[in-house]
Amino acid sequence: MTKKQLRGPLLGLSFTEDSLHAVITRLDRAGQPEILKAVRTDLAHGLIGEHGILNFEVLTQVLRRFLTENTIEPLPTVVGLPSRTIFARQITIPPVLGDVRRAVIRGEIDHLSILPPGQGAFDYIPFEADDEGEAAGEPVFFFAAEHSVVAGFSALVQDVGLKIVGVEPSEYAAVRTIYPQTAVRPLALVISIGSSNTTLLFYRQGKPIYARRLDLGHSHLIVPEVLEEQQQSASTGMPTIHAPATPERQEVDHSSISDYAGPASFTEPFFDDVQEEQPDSPWDTNRLNDAEHARRMLVQEIGRSLDYFVREKRSDLAQLHTTLLPNHIDLAGMPVYTSALLEMDIEIGDSIAPATTAWLVPADRRPEFGLSFAPAFGLTLGHLGAGFER
Repeated sequence: MTKKQLRGPLLGLSFTEDSLHAVITRLDRAGQPEILKAVRTDLAHGLIGEHGILNFEVLTQVLRRFLTENTIEPLPTVVGLPSRTIFARQITIPPVLGDVRRAVIRGEIDHLSILPPGQGAFDYIPFEADDEGEAAGEPVFFFAAEHSVVAGFSALVQDVGLKIVGVEPSEYAAVRTIYPQTAVRPLALVISIGSSNTTLLFYRQGKPIYARRLDLGHSHLIVPEVLEEQQQSASTGMPTIHAPATPERQEVDHSSISDYAGPASFTEPFFDDVQEEQPDSPWDTNRLNDAEHARRMLVQEIGRSLDYFVREKRSDLAQLHTTLLPNHIDLAGMPVYTSALLEMDIEIGDSIAPATTAWLVPADRRPEFGLSFAPAFGLTLGHLGAGFER
């Protein structure tokens, strides 16, 4: 699946259950991404949930005020969905032509009863087969959301005057911000923490070969008092450079929203929530409100995924380059914490590295951008091209 690439300006809106981040990006004359603005606001509890928007009228008012206060003009917009609203699975299908593959995957989704028959919007990518090939067929990865979720967020941004050009899972868009560095590694692991889930993406020479999704995210890993304070606080913004008052409008070709527009742009990094059976797993959902316990459980599951990867993919852990994207300012210590428990080198993803310096980020605010704005920045990169569309 292909889409028309834009030069921008392009707006990325990343939603979670408790926050909204916006980044405006365009390509400079050299074809490199240039950040024009990055702003955020906290969202009150009860506006967004597992099945999408819970209070459409109030969220519309919040978004309209957010755009006005930050002088964000109507721009082509890519919407990032909260991780809790996404379903995903890696499956194996018979080798078929591209125009038939989608129908086969739709049949698998209906057969697995992940969503009500015919009620899910989805997209997919092929996974890189093992060296000896897939004897049983072709491995593909699909991700899906309820039609009501996609339609709800689409209607939201259109009601405030924005032109939607894509809808994607927010936490996976973040991976694009470091993909160029990942693609040159013989083996790489990217860990992206979302609002309710964490994604592990293993690559070989820039191509995905294994992925896993863990049911632990910001809502589990951050001390509840911190989240409470965020939800009670007023809107906050990063220092910004305003986009042009009358940005050049682009004629944008986009897929039908009813069939999940947007993640056609997602050609590489995805997750798989099918977990190996482990009867002795010490998961205790009643204790997930304990942030420290949740962090230790997350690291333990990352360790198990590494063991599986080394064993099943016959890979050398010493060659693996690991990057962690916390996607939240209050998880700045997670890379060091994870590295210490697993006794391996893990670096924090610097999502601002691909951008030019037109957006003058003060040194003391750069970490906040790198930790919190990666999903919104990544949403724009997928439609700007310049090597970031994977």
